[in-house]
Amino acid sequence: MHTPAPRHESTVARTFFALGSGDASARVIAFAAFVYLARVLGAEAFGTLELAAAIVLYGSRLVDLGFEIGLGVRETAAGDEESRSRLVGTGLAMRLASAVVVIALTAGLGLLFLPPAEGRVLALYALTLLAVGLGTRWVHLGFERSRVVALARVLGEVTMVTTVLVFVRSPDDLLRVPLARFGGDMLTAALLLIGARLLIARRPRIDRALARSLIPRALPLVGSSLFGLMIFNADLIFLRVFEGRAAVGHYAAAYALTSFLSNMGIAYSLSLLPALTRLRDRAGELGDLYRTAHAQVFTVGVAVAAGGTLLAAPVVSLVFGPEYRASVLPLAIVIWAVPVGLVRDLPVTALISAGRERPIVRLTGQAAAINMALNLLLVPSFGLAGAATATVLTEIARWRLAARASRPLGLRPPPPTRYIRGLAAALAMAAVLYLTPDLALWARIPLGVAVWVATLAAVGAIRRIDGGRPGLSV
Repeated sequence: MHTPAPRHESTVARTFFALGSGDASARVIAFAAFVYLARVLGAEAFGTLELAAAIVLYGSRLVDLGFEIGLGVRETAAGDEESRSRLVGTGLAMRLASAVVVIALTAGLGLLFLPPAEGRVLALYALTLLAVGLGTRWVHLGFERSRVVALARVLGEVTMVTTVLVFVRSPDDLLRVPLARFGGDMLTAALLLIGARLLIARRPRIDRALARSLIPRALPLVGSSLFGLMIFNADLIFLRVFEGRAAVGHYAAAYALTSFLSNMGIAYSLSLLPALTRLRDRAGELGDLYRTAHAQVFTVGVAVAAGGTLLAAPVVSLVFGPEYRASVLPLAIVIWAVPVGLVRDLPVTALISAGRERPIVRLTGQAAAINMALNLLLVPSFGLAGAATATVLTEIARWRLAARASRPLGLRPPPPTRYIRGLAAALAMAAVLYLTPDLALWARIPLGVAVWVATLAAVGAIRRIDGGRPGLSV
């Protein structure tokens, strides 16, 4: 049995458990609001809302300046008390200035060039970028204080959902949704800002020289994240152009589960980043941790995709209702982007830990170009299914590009034999789900999970990490 770097594996597991469980709780709460809005607003109004959210995501990456996707986390983890004080003050100043500019541009352009209903929703949604500018999640993750991040996120989502449930009852209340989102995000930002100030013993201060040194390092990450968003939501824009607002609503519903799971993968990568950063000069331990993480995310991801495909129809029917029947096929296809994305995130995280941001922007830009071409080719002819297929094919291309870019680091995936146990467990679970189509969904899901866990245990793929909680040993 392979037992790589147990101490580091245990640290990553604890950080991810706190961050991932909190993130999952927050996203489950947000998903409840998502389902409620999809049903109350109808496909067209819901499509308008999701298109605005997709556009504002681009603004959030500009405002973030790469801090939350790696730069701020890495610099906080590697710095001393003095450097952290300068980093927090300088980072907040840079991000707030960026937020003001991007809010003004997004709201102004939306009101000028979009249809009135869509323009007003976009202008209000742009206000949420203020919370991004004030955000200090990156500070807490650098200190590996993921529980604080999780708690603040949950409280913000509860605030948003409560506001939506009280004040949004019909399509006429559409403009209240971005205001509810703004309130929840600002609460999260305020709580994390207070917590970050307590972590920094010295008073945060602005350092212009530091800002000038951070900008060249931030730009590749910003570019990479913008290209990543093109991959993430270009399909929504193509569907809006070729299929209409209702198609955007149907695809957003299909993508909701995939997005939730993909973000859990991002949480895992952020949990892994501080450990990879500390192990940069210890090649043996670094390689062991990397290969273990690779085998683990494959084991989880392939099971999620197989189960999601087989359960797509009953899940859509139960959660969104008959109006969203068109979401079944794209969900069954796009769910396969989850395992590919989980594996792809690992070489990208390794590149960030090594301070090699420029290869990331190049490979993500290439993947974005592939995605645009695939959407242009597939969406006009195949609609929702074409958009889902374009996403999966793009993720495969992006994974291969990331693996190639990380080769100079000396990191390699594990041998194929380390995938066998995870694949066996996924196949056993899929067989049980396939053979029980008449069983109620509430029974099929726990049955599938139980078979998956039991199979992993039977083949020796579950063990205790450092004598603590059970973990994957693949």
